Parts: sequence; C-alpha cells; structure tokens
Amino acid sequence: MARPPDAYGMLRPVLRALGSNLLVFALLVGWSVDAYAAGAEPTVEVTPEQLAYSKRLYAEGVDAMKAKRFDLAFTKFEEAYRYAPHLHLFNFNLASAADGKGDCKRAQDFYRAFLDLVPSHPERKTVERRLKTLQVQCPYDPDSEALLTSEDRARRDDERQQELAGRALNDALFELRRSIGFYSALQDRFPTERTFRRAERRRKRDEAQMTKLILSLSVEVNAPKAEPPTLPDSPGKACRTAKAQEKRSADRLQRIYEHFDASEIGRTLDRVIARTGRDADAFDACAS
Repeated sequence: MARPPDAYGMLRPVLRALGSNLLVFALLVGWSVDAYAAGAEPTVEVTPEQLAYSKRLYAEGVDAMKAKRFDLAFTKFEEAYRYAPHLHLFNFNLASAADGKGDCKRAQDFYRAFLDLVPSHPERKTVERRLKTLQVQCPYDPDSEALLTSEDRARRDDERQQELAGRALNDALFELRRSIGFYSALQDRFPTERTFRRAERRRKRDEAQMTKLILSLSVEVNAPKAEPPTLPDSPGKACRTAKAQEKRSADRLQRIYEHFDASEIGRTLDRVIARTGRDADAFDACAS
C-alpha cells in the first residue's frame, strides 16, 4: 500500500493549530501506512476483512485529525488497533490524538507503549523528546494515575536525592570494609610486610568514623559484607593491588561530596580521604 502523496500536506492545518507542542505529529500518517505496507506479522489471527476494516478506520482517524476532532480520531485509532493488534505503530497515532486533545496522561502512556513495542524506528528519538517534554509539563505517577503537583515532584526528587546520597555513603563504607578484609588476609600471607598491618588499623578507624557519620545523617547503614580481592602471590603485587584498592576507596569517598554540603560531613570525610591517600603512597613505595 503506497503512501498517499498528500499524507503530510493534509496535516499542515493541524500542525498550525497545535504549534510546536506536536512537532512529532507530522509523522503520524506515514508511520501507520508504513506499518500496513511492511505487513507486520500478526501475533493473533487477523483476517483480510479485519485488516481492511482497520485500514478504513485508520483513514477516518486521519480525517478526524485533519478536522481537529481529536476525540473522534482517538476513538477511530483505538478501534483500528483493536482489529489489527499486531500494528503497534498505532500507539503513536493514539498518543498523538490524546496529545492533541490535551490528555497528557494518556499521551504519555501511549508514547511509552510505542517505545516499548516498536524497538526499531528512525523516529524513536523524536518520540523520546516529546515524552520528556510532557513529563515536565504534565508530571504524574503512572502507578497511581495521579497528576503530580509541584510539591509532589519536589518531594519525589528529594526522596531520590536522599536515596542517592545514602547509596554514596554505603558504597564508600563497603570499600573500607573490603580494604580491612584484604589487609588482614595479606598480613597472614606476608607477615613481614608491616604496611598491611598499619593500613588495616587505619581502615578500621575509618570504618568506625564513617559509620558514625552515616548514622548522624539519619541514613541507614546497609553496606553489604565485603569479600576481599584474590590474594596476590608476591608482596610487590600485593602492594600494587592495595594501592588500587585505596584509590577505589578514595573515589567512593569523594563522590559523597556530590550529595552533601561540607558543613554536613564536617572534617570526618576529609580526614578519611587524606589517610587513604597516605596509604596509597605507602603501597606505591612497596610495589616495586
């Protein structure tokens, strides 16, 4: 089925009426016609009569869109999709009709369905941009179907930031605990190398201070039990591995600054990071 020569032209009045809010709308006709032309494989049995009826409903939906009768267009596309349930591109038609009539919630739902059910299409990024715009202009919780007020959004964003902050703290604590286990095992393997013993003592002190800091910030301590890395077969290799471990710990500790003001974390974090730096230098010296 060839694309009608005026497929885009007949949408120009709608585009003028809707303005930039429906930039993606210009693709509406071509997508569904392409779906028929491609002959998408049905997942359920679709008779030729059903497919023909679906095409007719689709054409009526396009006419309704041209007339800016978005409610009618939505109904036509919905019925057309019901008769041809394998043509998932209809999700875009439905989203555009809902978008046109100002039903921002349903528009988002159908844009999401299009992205989920049509994994490969050259205009996916256009739909993603439109969906992001709607999520800003018309935020709502898909689980409860409730529109989010600005206060709801602020609370949700705050909860998300708290979750990320707690994760950063516990990620750092996890690395400190892994260091303790690693250095304890290295002492048994290389008893004459005192660097590991000194580092273990300092990491135990750091762990206690970080745990106290986490609790003072009203964050739950939920760092998992850390398994030590595989033990190297020589002191030099062990020192190189330990240096890398200190760098990893310092990196996790530094990330905490992204979520807290300096006044909240005080001097504790600075001291712990400084000690990991000194131990990294000590391990560098014994790695040769």
